[in-house]
Parts: sequence; C-alpha cells; structure tokens
Amino acid sequence: MSYPTNNQGMIANYLPVSEFQPGHTEFACGAFATASNAWAVPYNQPARTDAQNLINWAEAEYAKTAGDNGPSNTNGASIPDMHTYFTDTQQGGVVPNALHFWDTTPSTFGIQQFPMLQIRPQISTPSRPLS
Repeated sequence: MSYPTNNQGMIANYLPVSEFQPGHTEFACGAFATASNAWAVPYNQPARTDAQNLINWAEAEYAKTAGDNGPSNTNGASIPDMHTYFTDTQQGGVVPNALHFWDTTPSTFGIQQFPMLQIRPQISTPSRPLS
C-alpha cells in the first residue's frame, strides 16, 4: 500500500524547527515533538502558521512543566509532562490540531527491560547466549 507524499517523501508537511534554540534548554524535545505534530498538515496543504509560533508554544509548554527554559535546565519531559502537552493542544487557541491520546497503565518494568525479558528466552540458546 502506498500513500501520497510531498516532494520530501513525507505524508505530512512539518515546519522546519529545532529544539536547539539559542539561549534556551536543549531538553525541550517532548514539547517540540508535540508542537511539530500539532502544527503538521497533510502533504498537499501549506503550513497554517510560521515556525516562530510553533517555537513559542513549545518553549512556553516546556517552561510550564520544567520551571524555566533557560540553557542550564537539563530536565527532560516526563510522562506527566507529555500528558500536559497533549492535553494543552486540545485547549484551542493557537494550536491548529488537537492531538488525541489514550492513557495506558504503565508497566512496573523499565521501558527497555520489559521487552528484553520477553525476547531473551526466545532468542538465547546455549550455543548463542546473550550477554
């Protein structure tokens, strides 16, 4: 199955932005990922805003959950922070696309530990042990 794409091979148009903004933290990736998807449009439509509006929203969202967005802040986005970002896209205002999400019960295992506990017995053999 194939989907129509833009001239860059993407099914959506994303504004060219980066979380690496001068004078701001480089740990705002969760807010920037949320903003990038909230401002994305179908591949054949022009952007609904300019990149600066997306940057302003992402920086404000990060500061709301992390305290500030200065260059010395090294806090990443937690799951509750991401929940805040997603919910805030649904509040209307400047964000063009409300992002929808489903809450799930988190595992008591670490994110990477749980899959490995399931996979390891399947692929590890005496002649090919996993370290």
